[in-house]
Amino acid sequence: MSRKRSCRLNTKFYYWRQGQTGSVMIMVAIFLPLFIGIAALAIDIGHLYTTRSELQNVADAAALAGARYIGDQYLNDPNRYENGFTKEEILEVVNEVAKKNKASNVEIEIEEDPKEGILIGNWVPSVSVEDVGKLIDITTDPVTFNVGVENLDSPDAVRVIARRTDDSVNSAVVNFFSSIFGIDTSNITSRKAIAALSGPANLEPGVVKAPFAVSEHFFPKYCDKDQKIQLSPSDSSGIGACAAWHGYGPDHPTGGNSPGSINNKILAIINGDTPTWGEDDTPEDPLKYPGGYTKGDVWLDEIFGYNTNNVFEAPAVSSGDLWYLTNGEVAETFIHSNVAVLEEGEIEDPNVDYYDGNDGDVEGTPVNKPASIIAMYDYFRYRDDDENNDTWTTTVPIYQETGDGCNPPHGLRTIIGFAEIIIYKVEGNPSRLIEAYVNCDFKVIEGKGWGGQFGNLKGSYPTLVK
Repeated sequence: MSRKRSCRLNTKFYYWRQGQTGSVMIMVAIFLPLFIGIAALAIDIGHLYTTRSELQNVADAAALAGARYIGDQYLNDPNRYENGFTKEEILEVVNEVAKKNKASNVEIEIEEDPKEGILIGNWVPSVSVEDVGKLIDITTDPVTFNVGVENLDSPDAVRVIARRTDDSVNSAVVNFFSSIFGIDTSNITSRKAIAALSGPANLEPGVVKAPFAVSEHFFPKYCDKDQKIQLSPSDSSGIGACAAWHGYGPDHPTGGNSPGSINNKILAIINGDTPTWGEDDTPEDPLKYPGGYTKGDVWLDEIFGYNTNNVFEAPAVSSGDLWYLTNGEVAETFIHSNVAVLEEGEIEDPNVDYYDGNDGDVEGTPVNKPASIIAMYDYFRYRDDDENNDTWTTTVPIYQETGDGCNPPHGLRTIIGFAEIIIYKVEGNPSRLIEAYVNCDFKVIEGKGWGGQFGNLKGSYPTLVK
């Protein structure tokens, strides 16, 4: 290639490159603002997502604080069940926690408006999927429940929404770069945060003393204040179909005099029961409870002349455990049930051993071994701290049914909750009748929830359910 031709090619390339440079500059001039705008929007969008996440954290923490306050109040002040709450007191607790958190560097205040801020009421999983409300009647099917209606009389849940909007007390979020396009602020709202008191997930060893369990279907079908339930005999119809006996675990309840029999476990529970001293108690006799009642092994020996080293502590139980349940009646627990109380004005029967079920005064000759279920009732009704020695207030498991309605079980069933019952009648042979009340108004006990909504017991620590 000659020098002359090479120069001509270089000259053409030079002018072509100059033309391309001009085109690139034009394209940059056109698209640079767009690129800057996209980058600005990306920054602002990222900031808004972060702010929404912060608002959600505020709402979650605030709802938990409000529900925890409700739980603590029920636990420490029984009058709350009757007197209820004020919205102002719960809102104050909620905002105390909310203001400790920030969203886009602004302290957040939860508003009083139930639609845009805090709603206090009840949580019923089967019907309150989207919001809390006011529980009207649990006995209907489905339960009567007004979603979104506040209930300060007997609340168990708090719903919180945290906002940064133009019409909120917290104002809208200021954008960084979107104002270039005339978008100075953005409205951001958290999702609903609902915290509710739920049933205890588990019970400690020694709590489930009574050998009975209640069906999950008792509550929506029969539950009303002080509703009766027949624990024995459990049968195929009516309220007798909604209860069963258990043997304190997954094993088949054995009969006779084997160590694992329900009969001997009941007596071993009494035998191992010892006083629980309070801070203000000053016991004069270590064998007696603060009320003057003797402890289990002494009581069995004094009343019945029954002396044994067998001790059994009812095991811990959790939601989800499998326990073996049986219907009907457990006859062995009524053996020797001729032991009875001599009522005022009653003519003494020389063939009956009388005792008062409490301090050990016995008329006649005690039998060697008591009817275990009657002895358990008589022993614990004086030691259950319910201020009524005519009834025994105790806690029982709730079992999952395998179909619709109450069906007396015979086999393994899943424990799904717990209920407090009040046993008021225990008759010996021949009726073998045991009846109790189930108070369907919930009661709060110390501890964590997370055990579902079955039964009348709720833990004092709330759970985020939404």
